[in-house]
Amino acid sequence: MISKVNSLIILFMLISLSVKSQVGIATSNPNSMLDVRGSLQTAYREISTATSTLNVNDHHISYTETTVGTITLPSIASGTASYNGRMYFIKNLSSQNLTIVASGTNKLRADNVALDNIILQPGFYAEIVNNTSTVSTSATWDISFVVLPIAQNVEVYDVNFKIPPYAVTVTNHNTSDYDITSGAYQWWLISTTSQAAARTAALVRPNRMTLVYEYQGPLFDLTGVHPILLVNTSGTAANFIASFGGLSVVGGKVRFTFTVARYDYIDNGSTASQWTNTFDAISVFTKKMY
Repeated sequence: MISKVNSLIILFMLISLSVKSQVGIATSNPNSMLDVRGSLQTAYREISTATSTLNVNDHHISYTETTVGTITLPSIASGTASYNGRMYFIKNLSSQNLTIVASGTNKLRADNVALDNIILQPGFYAEIVNNTSTVSTSATWDISFVVLPIAQNVEVYDVNFKIPPYAVTVTNHNTSDYDITSGAYQWWLISTTSQAAARTAALVRPNRMTLVYEYQGPLFDLTGVHPILLVNTSGTAANFIASFGGLSVVGGKVRFTFTVARYDYIDNGSTASQWTNTFDAISVFTKKMY
């Protein structure tokens, strides 16, 4: 049981702390309002559910769920619901995107633009602090810091796509003659479209062919993927150029579209720039991983 004397001592200490302008821990000479000469421990929580709302007990949060996630910040109002200076440290440790959402009509700001949410890509970390605004439609949270704490990395892999002879028509993968089936990455030629050369007073265009290849592996994230194309015509005098047409998802599979044109003999008539051989279009896919 605490004696009356000890109670008075404890009361005196509490009163002293309340009136002292600066408080020191492990120091009798604090240099700031709170001066801690040692380690600092705060709340830590791992979130392994797809949706979650932060509260007064949260500080550092790590998202570890295997699916796309959403973390909602507390709703800000006035009085006891005004959390000026409250900070959250949020780390996305999953392989999926994590959306940080302001509650209700609250907003976030990274500059002078109010946002409903921000997206943390895998591996990213954010620090968010509540500002002095209590207006529900104003930016009540400041995004003070967003970073990837590890070095940037780029993943690269290449595919040798086949270019059929000019005017060979492939529709709905009605032939497997031009599929890429060797190795770990398999691509099927789904369709081809040939466009004849044209020569007018206003236009000179060579024969060209548009090809659509479909990846037969699992669907992958197209964010940050950049293809580089080069046509391999070694051993021939033909000159080709390849142009990127697009990456898309059709029926749950990734499709890669590109166009090839033969530009030598472009001035010698409508058939001179056609080709009768099968060539390779070397595509290098680069993806910024972090």
